Amino acid sequence: MPIPAYTPLGTTFARKDPLGPATLNQLQRNAEAIDEMWRVEHFADGAHNALEVPWVMGRVTDGATPTGALFDTAFGGSTFTRPATGEYTVDVVSGVVTSDSSSRLLYAAMANVYDNAIEAKPHTITVEAVSATSFKFRVRSLSSALGAGDTWADVNRNFSIGLHAPPQAGEVSLLSSYLDKTRGSFLTDEATDWNALVGNHGKVRAASLLEHNSSGGHAVTRIAKGMGIFRWDGSSYTIDASSRVSSVAQVSTGVVEVTMADTFFLASVMACFPEAQPSTPDELVITNGKPYTATKFRFYTYAFDGTNWAAADRSFSSAMFGVLA
Repeated sequence: MPIPAYTPLGTTFARKDPLGPATLNQLQRNAEAIDEMWRVEHFADGAHNALEVPWVMGRVTDGATPTGALFDTAFGGSTFTRPATGEYTVDVVSGVVTSDSSSRLLYAAMANVYDNAIEAKPHTITVEAVSATSFKFRVRSLSSALGAGDTWADVNRNFSIGLHAPPQAGEVSLLSSYLDKTRGSFLTDEATDWNALVGNHGKVRAASLLEHNSSGGHAVTRIAKGMGIFRWDGSSYTIDASSRVSSVAQVSTGVVEVTMADTFFLASVMACFPEAQPSTPDELVITNGKPYTATKFRFYTYAFDGTNWAAADRSFSSAMFGVLA
C-alpha cells in the first residue's frame, strides 16, 4: 500500500474560521502519511524495527550465575548462563535469528570485553548462533605475560553485546480509521469521529517519543551516539571521521581516551565496539574498550610481533553507545 502524500495546509486558522471537509480530511490524511512512513522501520508503538539498529544490546556481568542487563527493554526476556570457563550462553527473545534447514543465520553481532582486565592484557571474544534464540560467547585472554609469549586461555570476564537481526513483520496501525467527511456530515456524525482526528495526532507523537526525545534525537542505547576512526600518525591521535566526539588523546602507549561531546546518563549503560587497524596487512592487533566516565571511553590496544604481545599505538575505529543525560 503506497504511503499517502503529506500535504502541508499552509494556513493559520483563526477562531470561527470555517474548516470545511477538505481541510479536516487532509488533517487525517497527514496523520496517516506520518504513521505509514513511521512504520517502515518502526513498530506501531515507536520501537525501532530495522536491520541496521541492534535488536538486543546490553552487558553481561560475570559471576557464578552471570547476570545480564539489557539497555533497552523493548525486546527483553533474555537469560544468561556460563556452562564452562569463558563460555557464556545468552538466550534471547524469538525473532533475533532467522534459520533454515541447514544453518543458523545471524545477520551481525557485536561483542567487546569491557572488563578492567583489558587494561593489562589483550582479550578476544567470539559469538556463535546455536539456535533460533540462543547465542554462545567465548572469551579468551593472553595468559602469558606481555613481552613473554603467545599463550591464551579461556577466562571469565564482563562483556557487552549488540545483536542485529532482520526486522519482524510490522504491526497494524494504531490510528483510528473512519470514512471521509463530506459537507454537512459534521452536523450529524458523532463527536467520537472528530475526537479521533485529534487522538490520531496524539498517537503519532507518542510513538515518536518512545525511542526519541522531544528534539528528535534517539533516546535509546541501541543506536550509536558517536562513531569515528581514531588515527595514529606515529606521534599522536587524531579524529579522522567522527560524530559527537569531542576529542581523542593518548594516555600512555596503547591507551587512548575518547571524550564525547555529550554527557551520558550513566557509564553503566554505555558500550563501545572497537576494531583495531593493523599497521601492516599481516600484523595481529587487538583493541578492547570500556566506558570510563559518563563522558569518556578508554581503549587499550596490543600488537603481536610474531613472538610476543605488547601495548602498542595503532589506529582503530569504534561506535559508542549510550543514553544521553
